[in-house]
Amino acid sequence: MLVGWSYFVDLMSLNSPKPVARASFLQAETKGLRGGSLSKSTGDWLCPFVGRLGILGSLLFAYIVLLPVQLKTDLGFRLAPSDGVLGVALLLSFARLKFKRGAWSLWHLGVLCIFSLGTLISGIRDGYLGQYALVQKDIGILMFFATYAVVTNAATSWSKIRWFLRAFVVSTALYNLLAIAGFLLSWLGILDFPWLNYGRFRLSGMLIDPNAYGSLLLVVYTIHVANQHNDASIGTGFLDTFLASTLVLGILLTFSRSAWLGLAAVFIVSSVVRPRLALRIAVVAGFAIAIAFLALGRESRSFIYTMATRPPGIEIRLDTTAEAVDMFAQSPIFGIGVGRFFETRGRIIHNTPLWVLTEFGLVGFAIFVGFVSSVLYRGWRAFRLAPDSERALVLGLVLAHVAMLGLSFGIEAFYQRHWWIVMALIGSAYSVEACRNYPEGMLTRAYVPLTENPR
Repeated sequence: MLVGWSYFVDLMSLNSPKPVARASFLQAETKGLRGGSLSKSTGDWLCPFVGRLGILGSLLFAYIVLLPVQLKTDLGFRLAPSDGVLGVALLLSFARLKFKRGAWSLWHLGVLCIFSLGTLISGIRDGYLGQYALVQKDIGILMFFATYAVVTNAATSWSKIRWFLRAFVVSTALYNLLAIAGFLLSWLGILDFPWLNYGRFRLSGMLIDPNAYGSLLLVVYTIHVANQHNDASIGTGFLDTFLASTLVLGILLTFSRSAWLGLAAVFIVSSVVRPRLALRIAVVAGFAIAIAFLALGRESRSFIYTMATRPPGIEIRLDTTAEAVDMFAQSPIFGIGVGRFFETRGRIIHNTPLWVLTEFGLVGFAIFVGFVSSVLYRGWRAFRLAPDSERALVLGLVLAHVAMLGLSFGIEAFYQRHWWIVMALIGSAYSVEACRNYPEGMLTRAYVPLTENPR
């Protein structure tokens, strides 16, 4: 067990900050985060990260590793171990958390304001605040803001940002291999795993929800594929290509049309900004589809078609959309209130922009658009300001944000933990470079005209 843990430590160790041409992202390295040799002592085997990342960074590492895991409970809700880790991180470091300059904006405050207003509207209209609105929506959004604060306080340098992304990709890829193996064993009738995947027909890993799992794989795949074949130490080799293929295979086997929509959004944007990256995405996707047909056998064509279309699901989505539009028309300015669609209809809207319009109105929708656009703008600025060796990391994060925007038209994606991690790391990347380039008066001087050369 110690040997396996030591191997994982070696796998996660960072190289020096200088770019290494065509080095593998998954390559075991010999340098620690602070440039020293990686100790092989028993102490480092048992607690290898605290000395390099600090307590907060180590807890964030645990949060990221546990992100693909949720457990069903008899109380009707899902238990996420990562939320427990987040609670410990807040308990131990709450007094030391800071608002990192450049990572936050007034749009964050705007999001909190529309949730406060939506909660007030729900309470006034119903005379009470339902459990769904209070726990799932209000407390949920506060937890995501806490996640944002923890990430931006822990990821304070390029080496740490790279380290957390490495943990994100490696851990999710390993979970996905386990999920695919369980799916195939169940499909072939060899062995069933009740705690793994969504029955025998949709891949969901330990996240229970195939759409949520598909969005997680989409984010990780986008970050991974954007950093292949470059000089930023996330690179080439059979292992990288294999993991990219398994991630796309996982996205396919979730049969999440929302995740496919997000992948299409990444492909379209990549075709404009990085045509070679778009070609790579297309090739890997084609290879994964071929693997799926071979693995599932002769019946795979009709099975995949049936799972991809799912006519009853489409009809329910259309009915839900029509009901949401009707409710939006009743209160178009400030919306019907947080959680009221679920309280009255017993289901969610499955479309993030439409959900925002329905429950927060045009005012809330304008703030939502401003918020996600500000994240996109920070990512673009971070890309321009970043050293050449780090730009691939920023590109991967920005494309992951684009992927979630595309996917948000198929599910309520705003409550996906991995999207908030992506947005927080974009904020961290921008904060690192903006503070380095504009150490004084950064909040005004960093927003240089778009036509100005940041170098």
